[in-house]
Amino acid sequence: MRWAVLAVIIATFMCCYAYALAIVQPSVPVFMDVFSIDMPTALLLASALCITATAMSIPAGLLTDKLGVRLLDVASLAIVLAGWAISCMGNDFWVILVGRSLVGVGTTILGVVSPLIIASWFPQRELGLAMGLGFIGTPLGVAWGVPLASWLIERHGWKSAYVLGFVLALILLLTHIALVKPGPFGHLSKPIAKGKLSLWSALKNVEVWKFAIAVFFAIVVFQTVMSSYQSWLMEVKGLEMGVAGTIAGLIGLIGAPTVTFSGWLSNKIWGGAKGVFSLGAYSLIVPLALFIYVQGLLLTAITILLGFTLYTIIPHALAIIPPRLVEPVYSGTSLGVALFSFNLAGIIGPPLMGLVYTSNGIMWTCTLLSIFALIAGTVNVVVKVKQ
Repeated sequence: MRWAVLAVIIATFMCCYAYALAIVQPSVPVFMDVFSIDMPTALLLASALCITATAMSIPAGLLTDKLGVRLLDVASLAIVLAGWAISCMGNDFWVILVGRSLVGVGTTILGVVSPLIIASWFPQRELGLAMGLGFIGTPLGVAWGVPLASWLIERHGWKSAYVLGFVLALILLLTHIALVKPGPFGHLSKPIAKGKLSLWSALKNVEVWKFAIAVFFAIVVFQTVMSSYQSWLMEVKGLEMGVAGTIAGLIGLIGAPTVTFSGWLSNKIWGGAKGVFSLGAYSLIVPLALFIYVQGLLLTAITILLGFTLYTIIPHALAIIPPRLVEPVYSGTSLGVALFSFNLAGIIGPPLMGLVYTSNGIMWTCTLLSIFALIAGTVNVVVKVKQ
């Protein structure tokens, strides 16, 4: 049963969250033409998810602790389904944007409840591997989502790609109702008793916020590289777009096996999940420092190393470490704070580092990103794990 639950969660991230990200690229040029809007306006399709996710992260954690995992799991997919339905029916860009915002609300709640469900089904000795596997859905979903959505939009119009999102969300909602529930480990089947949840009690844990700082600096590096690396290859290394895209794609390609491996590794090495997080953060310094100087096969090798170190951090930042910082009844809140930090870094990091790159060039950009990686690893070292 536990592996079936894990498979459903992987499919959910692949078909709901990752597909919602993947559909942006082929939608932007079509919406610019259909709705007569400019590119910055069309790119609100992506911003709507990030901004909504940032605003909802901590409330999603608090609601999970208050109402219980089972209810919030079903509610999250119902909200995602409603968002896709509004987008499908919309004949105005701003209506579609409302639908996208609802998808962002639902997937944010999923980002909190899913790690808790996984944790309730797997014993401690298997938890790292299970959490790592839980994250493979996102890179895999983006990998097939972009070409499939592009084909649907080109052949059958933009609504066909959004109808597919609705159908996938409906199937997964029914599957979650039938199969997904908290497992035998932990307290997660029981919501906190009415009146027992204190916002201040949930958020005053210093370790949660220390770890949020580590997550923020690590994810600034992650999001900057993910959004800018192809441009760096073209502008700094002089590569053609196709070649640069192929090399940059190696970062995402290595993501799926890396999140699984790093989750497994957290149960095997001294220092556990904290050790893997800091090791990944410190290891980022090497490819960032060498990027300026390498070409050819060495550049490809550095890119693979960069992808490996970036994705080593993700499952520990968003799933494995946060619940271990607090009492079990506040696991959802801790995950919500980590998710808030993740999304905030995604909003602030790429534009900020883009300004640094434009003003001071690639050397200063890589140097500053290396400093951020060093800060992330060091702050994580001093975080005290409760569980």
